[in-house]
Amino acid sequence: RFTNVVLILIYHLVALLLRYWLLAVAVPVQAPHQVLLTNDGHLPAEYFVLMLGINCLSVHYAYMVEKIMRKDFYVMESIFRSKNQALEILTGMFPQEVVDHVLMKVRKEDPCMRKLQSDCGIVTILFCDIYDFDGITQSLRPMELVQLLDLVWMLFDRICERHGTVKIETVGKTYMACAMPENGAAASSDTVAQGASKAVLTGISMLGLVSQRFTGIGKLTHVDVRIGVHTGRALSGVVGSTKPQFALFGDTVNTASRMQSTGKRGCLHAS
Repeated sequence: RFTNVVLILIYHLVALLLRYWLLAVAVPVQAPHQVLLTNDGHLPAEYFVLMLGINCLSVHYAYMVEKIMRKDFYVMESIFRSKNQALEILTGMFPQEVVDHVLMKVRKEDPCMRKLQSDCGIVTILFCDIYDFDGITQSLRPMELVQLLDLVWMLFDRICERHGTVKIETVGKTYMACAMPENGAAASSDTVAQGASKAVLTGISMLGLVSQRFTGIGKLTHVDVRIGVHTGRALSGVVGSTKPQFALFGDTVNTASRMQSTGKRGCLHAS
């Protein structure tokens, strides 16, 4: 835009020069108006200087407008990137249902956002626990232990994404995931069976992963896990106002946890 304005003003100045030097003619003037003309019919040089000043002011104004518009573009681009980053963080922390709920309330500018609680219907919950975690803690330095957990949980996240299960949370040495139907309580029996299959396949993939040499952290080459899976009804909700967390509630959660704690090393215990 600024370049176009400058070109137009340059064209205007060139036209003025041509008019002033090449095409000068006497201009008849009637009273009471008075226009000062030179003897040869040219306008005085002061008029040309005045027009030059007006053009310079126009260029300065166009430059300032372009500068402000560019700054506004940079600010809007930064806000857009920040929104995308915030959306990625929300998507990583909560299921899509919770993210959609939060975005809907933000668009409506509703300061009193209701608590998100829903009946998930029949779900399949998976608990995976690192076996002999106390012994691993004693054999690794704190930094190496953090690296181990980060590596294992990151690989488990990829497995859940590949099989269509939802990561719920990680607490210390325990990883929790769930296969939830999209329709919730209205899901059909076939959908529930597909969810159970996804959870079992997720657990089998986890067992296959940890059975291989993949860590290389300290002297540890692999870890052993116990996995428990249970299918039943559960409720979901976001709890807490500071660092809110999406969680599942019900006897199904407790049963799946007991299936894991009573299972065998390197096995998947399902009910």
